[in-house]
Amino acid sequence: MKNKLKFFLLWAVVFIASFLIIYLFVFFGGWRLFESNDPILIEIGAAFIISVFVVPFCAATVRFERTAEMLEKRIKEIEEKIADDHTNSVNETLK
Repeated sequence: MKNKLKFFLLWAVVFIASFLIIYLFVFFGGWRLFESNDPILIEIGAAFIISVFVVPFCAATVRFERTAEMLEKRIKEIEEKIADDHTNSVNETLK
């Protein structure tokens, strides 16, 4: 449930940001590209489409970062284990 909430919040932020960018674009003269009866609905639709494409990319990036962190942690643990094993074998050889 926690991941779904984070995903929804990420989507909501991207949607709002997309809507604001499109709104500013339309406000400063881009409305000519969206000539229809209700430009707000077209802006909402465009923001929705943009957010649908951006959110999975962001989610994949976060997932890859977590995987990289887990792999770095695992590599560090293996390196420490190898160093400990090497230290123990050297100590046994010196005895």
